[in-house]
Amino acid sequence: MGSCSATLRRSSPSSLSSASSGEPGSTHFHVDDDLKKVIQRRPELKKMAEDYPNRIVPRINICLSNIDRGIETTRSGVISTIRAALAIYRQEKEKKRHKPHSHRIHLKKKPRKAKHAYAETVAELNKVEIAYYLSPNVDLQSAVGDLQEAMSKLRSRKKQLEKRLRSRKLWRKAWSFFLTTAVIGVLVLSVVLAATGAVPLAIAGATAAATAMKAVEPIINSVLEDKEKALEDEKEIIEMMRDGEYTLVHELESIRLLEDKLGGDVELLMDCLEMPQQSAAEEAVEVAMTELEKKIGEVENLISELTRKVNECRNKLKRSESKFMKVIRN
Repeated sequence: MGSCSATLRRSSPSSLSSASSGEPGSTHFHVDDDLKKVIQRRPELKKMAEDYPNRIVPRINICLSNIDRGIETTRSGVISTIRAALAIYRQEKEKKRHKPHSHRIHLKKKPRKAKHAYAETVAELNKVEIAYYLSPNVDLQSAVGDLQEAMSKLRSRKKQLEKRLRSRKLWRKAWSFFLTTAVIGVLVLSVVLAATGAVPLAIAGATAAATAMKAVEPIINSVLEDKEKALEDEKEIIEMMRDGEYTLVHELESIRLLEDKLGGDVELLMDCLEMPQQSAAEEAVEVAMTELEKKIGEVENLISELTRKVNECRNKLKRSESKFMKVIRN
């Protein structure tokens, strides 16, 4: 991550982004001490900066950990068991296909006593119900809402600062124009007085007034510049705090949708299991296993995608938290 040293305080938004993105080639995130003081002077800004690492990030991390546990339980307790059942089913189906047909007379002597062709498959499927565990109701949507609210407050404050900065710049231009006009007017007046033979005292007074106004100009300009600089510093801090957070919100929302979809797809798998468990017919097992074979690959792909997104989001969250902590620390 790049640095925001005293000589680079007026960094553009693009340079701020590269400074905090953690991309390859960057070094570390550094915040100028003067910028840190801006937060200390603004209680509401300090509260937002502290709220993010102390309240919002822990909530999101808890939600991600819950999703991790749900994924692991689904993978080990549901997917692996169904995969094992599918392997057994293929073996039993192959045995059934090659099993020689018994004589009808023999069948009459032993009606319905033959072993279920898919008995081992059904036994394996019954383990899924025991091992199955629904992911806890993660409150990720609420956590994302907290993050969106914090970003909304920062965005609103940034708009206020931009409006005040435009107003300050207009005032500086108006003041500069007024002062220049006044000085020129007084100097012209002194020339006119001298040309008309006015009393030397009047001429000296006009000249002194022009000199006094020119002397006051840097003092007033300095005051205006300090106020403008304070607004720009606060705006810069807000830009640092907002940098990359909306991307994080989007990724968290994507994770939430994937987690909901995974829960729904696992429920569909469980619905498929009910058929062989409720019916003793071999045909019911065959229909159920065919459906499971179609759906399980989709669920596995969804688990892989969700796992990847959760890991990426957790890494970005760590970088973001580190950035916030460096912004608010003295």
